[in-house]
Order: sequence, then C-alpha cells, then structure tokens
Amino acid sequence: MKWKKIIIMVCVIGLVNIIFGQEKSKNTQKVTPDLFVELYVELSIAAEQFLEDSAKLVQVQDSIFDSFNVTRQSFDEFRQEMDKEPEKWNDIWKQIVDKLEEKDRLDKKSPVESEEKKTNKNPELNSEGEDE
Repeated sequence: MKWKKIIIMVCVIGLVNIIFGQEKSKNTQKVTPDLFVELYVELSIAAEQFLEDSAKLVQVQDSIFDSFNVTRQSFDEFRQEMDKEPEKWNDIWKQIVDKLEEKDRLDKKSPVESEEKKTNKNPELNSEGEDE
C-alpha cells in the first residue's frame, strides 16, 4: 500500500514538472547570435566576479538567463550548433571579445572620470588655487 502511494506521488510530481517545464519553454525566446553574444558577455563577467563562490555563481547565472528570458539549455544548444559552424563561431567570438574589451575600457575609464568630476566641481576655485 505504501509503495502505491509513493509511486502515485512520484508520477504526480513528474507530471507537474513536465507541464511547468513545457510552459516555461513556450515563453522563452529563441537564442540568436546577437542574444548569444550579450548572454555570453554577461555570463563571463559573472564568472569572473564569483569565481570563488560557485553556489552564488549559479544563482547569478540563473538570474541572467531569466532576465534575458532564455533557458540554460537553449543557450547550450545554440553554442553546440555554432561549434558545427566554425566560420560563424569565429564571428560570434570576435563580437564577444570586442564587447568584453569595450566593457573593460569603460570600467577602467569610469573611476578616473568620476574622480575628475569630484576635483573639478568648482573650476573657479581650482584655477584660483593654481594661480597663487
């Protein structure tokens, strides 16, 4: 009798998972090359930030996939398809590298600009101090 209840519970749980899994996949968008580039860049940044905390990294990755309305599975499937087409993969990889380098430049530039803004809040005071 206990086994029947357990089997029924497992079947019900499995059925619910299948239904919700299908519903979620209906609402996700298809991974395009541009979307893949954006996702890959965000995932790379997250991987660098949470290198030491794998549990947090998985949470952040999941939130990235959710924010782009893409499943990890569809992302991986797209990557596998690109592995079969080296020329396309090369173009995508170049875009990824370019975006990462651009973000890196902006991150390095940003603190300097904000520091300049702090020191130049009142240009008259700065020029008076320099003249004396």
